[in-house]
Amino acid sequence: MNREILWHGFAEFLFNVLPQFNSFAVKNWLRLVWRKLAPPRIEAECRPLQTKDFLVCRFCASMPTLPYVTNCGHIYCYYCITANCIADAAFPCCACGGKVEGCAPARLPDP
Repeated sequence: MNREILWHGFAEFLFNVLPQFNSFAVKNWLRLVWRKLAPPRIEAECRPLQTKDFLVCRFCASMPTLPYVTNCGHIYCYYCITANCIADAAFPCCACGGKVEGCAPARLPDP
């Protein structure tokens, strides 16, 4: 009987606390901390977009659905970037860590 009361109290606590917990902000904060602790990656940030850049979304690591390019030049799915920007106003870019301030539909480069 005591275990059941304890479990119900714990479950009620979780059901009241978890909806107030912003998991997107915590996940982005942990990603930034990890990026600062990890050794720097060498990546060409200031290069024009190429066709191979459109093959992977930086957030979900799959082929982007409706590719969008951010102000820092990285490609995301429309759904990934809008959902994360709505959930966390200070959403950092997954590739470079810069703040995502705007995005626009990505256009394939001319061959």
